Amino acid sequence: MKFAGVERKELFTWGANRETDLVKSMLRHDYAELKASDLLRDSEHYLGVLGGWERKWGAKDIILGEQSRPPGTQFNESFPGTSDTFGGDLSWTESTGAGTLDNVAGEGNFITADADSYGRADSDMGSSDHDVSCILAGVANTGSRAGPCVRWSSAASTFYFFWARNNASSTYRIGKVVAGSKTTLQTVSTTAAAVGSVLRLNITDDDLTGYDDEVSVITVANDPSITTGVRGGAFGLSSGGANRVQIDDWLADDGIGAGGRIMASLVASGGLAGLGGIVGKGGGLAG
Repeated sequence: MKFAGVERKELFTWGANRETDLVKSMLRHDYAELKASDLLRDSEHYLGVLGGWERKWGAKDIILGEQSRPPGTQFNESFPGTSDTFGGDLSWTESTGAGTLDNVAGEGNFITADADSYGRADSDMGSSDHDVSCILAGVANTGSRAGPCVRWSSAASTFYFFWARNNASSTYRIGKVVAGSKTTLQTVSTTAAAVGSVLRLNITDDDLTGYDDEVSVITVANDPSITTGVRGGAFGLSSGGANRVQIDDWLADDGIGAGGRIMASLVASGGLAGLGGIVGKGGGLAG
């Protein structure tokens, strides 16, 4: 803080400093706005943000009566062993695609020839804004394709998908399945995707971005068809025969960090400017 032009910094400890009530009031105000926004999208992202605040400030009385979540929710699937059951680290539901899925030698395998095959991991992330990624582990011909799915409903075959194939024609595609009905949203033809590529699909609000080894390769903006859904999945098609495309190291991540977007917005808007040089426990705020 500044007094008569002199800046003073102090360690902020929740409950011990006189500014605690001010910080608490500001956090509660912004939490109410965040919660209202998230509930409109059927998201519990706000609970992860609260968990981040509690860890950051060492406090449990920021918002009374709410059960927070740990900041950041992440799920991994390695498709262990060989099994007729898809997955193994997580519980999966094979959805209503015409094809079927299993595990082969530690990889997720799309069995059925020339038919869409897709499955949902039955684990909830903390937000409908999230990332899902996987490795394109094997492609036996240039027509086969596979990739991750986002914003999957827990009760229906409704989700967005992103796939890639080892072909310079129709290399990448983003589409959607709504109640089992598939629609293509965007297709890009470019350098063929390589076996071993990490394919990642991000959804934020109504915007989707597909990445190949962290390079943005395809985007879809402002598609409001699917606004809820906190599960991820996998989508593939084995072209010209069975068992011709595999994935591995599947990962779902809602990316909720300690403090989350709400703390960033407070700082950006000047909402915490009055706290000057207060430094929060565990890093906190710096003036």
